[in-house]
Amino acid sequence: LQRLAFGGKVSGRNFGAIYEGGARFDVTRLQPILEDLHTRLAGVVIERLPFAAASFEAAVTSFSFCTVADPAAALGELRRVLIPGGRLLMLEHVHLRWQPGRRLQSWAAPAWAAVAGGCRLDRDTVRFVREAGFSVLRERSHVLGWIVEIEARSPVGLRPPPISG
Repeated sequence: LQRLAFGGKVSGRNFGAIYEGGARFDVTRLQPILEDLHTRLAGVVIERLPFAAASFEAAVTSFSFCTVADPAAALGELRRVLIPGGRLLMLEHVHLRWQPGRRLQSWAAPAWAAVAGGCRLDRDTVRFVREAGFSVLRERSHVLGWIVEIEARSPVGLRPPPISG
Protein backbone atom coordinates (compact mmCIF):
# COMPACT_ATOMS: atom_id res chain seq x y z
CA LEU A 1 0.00 0.00 0.00
CA GLN A 2 2.97 2.26 0.53
CA ARG A 3 3.66 2.40 -3.21
CA LEU A 4 0.01 3.01 -4.04
CA ALA A 5 -0.45 5.85 -1.60
CA PHE A 6 2.97 7.46 -1.38
CA GLY A 7 4.87 6.60 -4.53
CA GLY A 8 7.10 4.15 -2.66
CA LYS A 9 8.82 6.61 -0.32
CA VAL A 10 7.57 7.10 3.22
CA SER A 11 9.27 8.90 6.06
CA GLY A 12 8.14 10.59 9.23
CA ARG A 13 8.09 13.89 7.37
CA ASN A 14 5.50 12.51 4.90
CA PHE A 15 3.19 12.05 7.86
CA GLY A 16 3.75 15.47 9.38
CA ALA A 17 6.34 14.51 11.99
CA ILE A 18 8.27 17.53 13.27
CA TYR A 19 11.54 16.79 15.05
CA GLU A 20 12.79 20.29 15.92
CA GLY A 21 12.26 21.19 19.58
CA GLY A 22 11.04 17.72 20.55
CA ALA A 23 8.90 15.29 18.60
CA ARG A 24 5.54 16.68 17.55
CA PHE A 25 2.97 15.63 15.02
CA ASP A 26 1.25 18.00 12.59
CA VAL A 27 -2.13 16.36 11.97
CA THR A 28 -3.02 18.99 9.36
CA ARG A 29 -0.43 17.35 7.07
CA LEU A 30 -1.72 13.86 7.78
CA GLN A 31 -5.41 14.45 6.99
CA PRO A 32 -5.01 15.02 3.22
CA ILE A 33 -2.78 11.95 2.99
CA LEU A 34 -5.37 9.79 4.75
CA GLU A 35 -8.20 11.20 2.63
CA ASP A 36 -6.26 10.40 -0.55
CA LEU A 37 -5.49 6.89 0.70
CA HIS A 38 -9.16 6.34 1.60
CA THR A 39 -10.21 7.43 -1.91
CA ARG A 40 -7.66 5.13 -3.58
CA LEU A 41 -8.68 2.11 -1.50
CA ALA A 42 -12.46 2.62 -1.42
CA GLY A 43 -14.18 -0.62 -2.34
CA VAL A 44 -11.05 -2.78 -2.05
CA VAL A 45 -11.59 -6.02 -0.14
CA ILE A 46 -8.70 -8.09 1.16
CA GLU A 47 -10.01 -11.30 -0.40
CA ARG A 48 -9.56 -9.73 -3.88
CA LEU A 49 -6.66 -7.27 -3.85
CA PRO A 50 -6.23 -5.21 -7.05
CA PHE A 51 -2.43 -5.51 -7.09
CA ALA A 52 -0.05 -7.55 -9.20
CA ALA A 53 1.64 -10.61 -7.73
CA ALA A 54 4.86 -9.96 -5.81
CA SER A 55 4.15 -6.20 -5.57
CA PHE A 56 4.98 -5.61 -1.90
CA GLU A 57 7.81 -6.34 0.50
CA ALA A 58 5.55 -6.23 3.56
CA ALA A 59 1.90 -6.26 4.60
CA VAL A 60 0.48 -5.15 7.95
CA THR A 61 -2.86 -5.92 9.58
CA SER A 62 -4.14 -4.54 12.84
CA PHE A 63 -7.29 -5.75 14.59
CA SER A 64 -8.98 -6.48 11.29
CA PHE A 65 -8.85 -10.23 10.65
CA CYS A 66 -11.71 -10.81 13.08
CA THR A 67 -14.10 -9.35 10.49
CA VAL A 68 -12.63 -10.82 7.30
CA ALA A 69 -15.28 -12.98 5.63
CA ASP A 70 -12.82 -15.59 4.31
CA PRO A 71 -9.50 -15.59 6.23
CA ALA A 72 -7.99 -18.29 3.99
CA ALA A 73 -8.72 -16.25 0.83
CA ALA A 74 -7.44 -13.07 2.47
CA LEU A 75 -4.17 -14.69 3.51
CA GLY A 76 -3.87 -16.25 0.05
CA GLU A 77 -4.15 -12.77 -1.44
CA LEU A 78 -1.58 -11.34 0.97
CA ARG A 79 0.74 -14.19 0.08
CA ARG A 80 0.15 -13.53 -3.63
CA VAL A 81 0.97 -9.80 -3.48
CA LEU A 82 4.01 -10.26 -1.23
CA ILE A 83 7.39 -10.94 -2.78
CA PRO A 84 8.88 -14.34 -1.94
CA GLY A 85 10.13 -14.02 1.63
CA GLY A 86 7.99 -10.90 2.15
CA ARG A 87 7.01 -9.93 5.70
CA LEU A 88 3.54 -10.23 7.16
CA LEU A 89 3.10 -8.32 10.41
CA MET A 90 -0.14 -8.74 12.31
CA LEU A 91 -1.57 -7.46 15.58
CA GLU A 92 -4.83 -9.29 16.13
CA HIS A 93 -7.11 -10.57 18.85
CA VAL A 94 -7.48 -14.33 18.68
CA HIS A 95 -9.28 -17.34 20.06
CA LEU A 96 -7.84 -18.06 23.49
CA ARG A 97 -5.89 -21.29 23.96
CA TRP A 98 -6.93 -21.81 27.59
CA GLN A 99 -10.21 -22.92 29.14
CA PRO A 100 -12.68 -21.69 30.16
CA GLY A 101 -11.76 -18.57 28.16
CA ARG A 102 -11.79 -20.39 24.83
CA ARG A 103 -15.18 -21.96 25.53
CA LEU A 104 -16.61 -18.61 26.61
CA GLN A 105 -15.37 -16.93 23.41
CA SER A 106 -16.89 -19.70 21.29
CA TRP A 107 -20.20 -19.36 23.12
CA ALA A 108 -20.28 -15.56 22.82
CA ALA A 109 -18.95 -15.31 19.24
CA PRO A 110 -22.26 -15.41 17.30
CA ALA A 111 -23.96 -12.77 19.47
CA TRP A 112 -20.82 -10.62 19.57
CA ALA A 113 -20.50 -10.76 15.75
CA ALA A 114 -24.11 -9.61 15.41
CA VAL A 115 -23.54 -6.46 17.47
CA ALA A 116 -19.87 -5.76 16.68
CA GLY A 117 -19.80 -5.46 12.90
CA GLY A 118 -19.06 -9.13 12.26
CA CYS A 119 -16.13 -9.32 14.68
CA ARG A 120 -15.43 -12.97 15.53
CA LEU A 121 -14.01 -13.65 18.98
CA ASP A 122 -13.12 -17.21 17.99
CA ARG A 123 -10.65 -16.74 15.13
CA ASP A 124 -7.51 -18.91 15.21
CA THR A 125 -5.55 -16.39 13.17
CA VAL A 126 -2.10 -17.86 13.89
CA ARG A 127 -3.29 -21.26 12.64
CA PHE A 128 -4.75 -19.63 9.51
CA VAL A 129 -1.42 -17.90 8.83
CA ARG A 130 0.44 -21.22 9.03
CA GLU A 131 -2.17 -23.02 6.91
CA ALA A 132 -1.77 -20.33 4.23
CA GLY A 133 1.88 -21.34 3.89
CA PHE A 134 3.52 -18.53 5.82
CA SER A 135 6.41 -19.29 8.17
CA VAL A 136 5.63 -17.81 11.58
CA LEU A 137 8.90 -16.35 12.83
CA ARG A 138 7.60 -14.78 16.00
CA GLU A 139 4.40 -14.93 17.99
CA ARG A 140 4.11 -12.71 21.04
CA SER A 141 1.02 -12.82 23.26
CA HIS A 142 -0.51 -10.07 25.36
CA VAL A 143 -3.57 -9.79 27.62
CA LEU A 144 -3.56 -13.45 28.68
CA GLY A 145 -3.12 -14.57 25.08
CA TRP A 146 -6.05 -12.64 23.66
CA ILE A 147 -3.91 -10.17 21.66
CA VAL A 148 -1.12 -11.60 19.50
CA GLU A 149 1.69 -10.02 17.51
CA ILE A 150 2.62 -12.20 14.55
CA GLU A 151 5.69 -11.84 12.37
CA ALA A 152 5.65 -14.19 9.40
CA ARG A 153 7.33 -14.59 6.03
CA SER A 154 5.81 -15.65 2.75
CA PRO A 155 7.33 -18.79 1.24
CA VAL A 156 10.41 -18.58 -0.92
CA GLY A 157 10.25 -20.78 -4.00
CA LEU A 158 7.95 -21.73 -6.81
CA ARG A 159 5.04 -23.18 -4.84
CA PRO A 160 1.87 -21.22 -5.73
CA PRO A 161 -0.44 -19.90 -3.00
CA PRO A 162 -3.26 -22.27 -1.95
CA ILE A 163 -6.53 -21.75 -3.80
CA SER A 164 -9.50 -21.16 -1.55
CA GLY A 165 -13.03 -21.97 -2.58
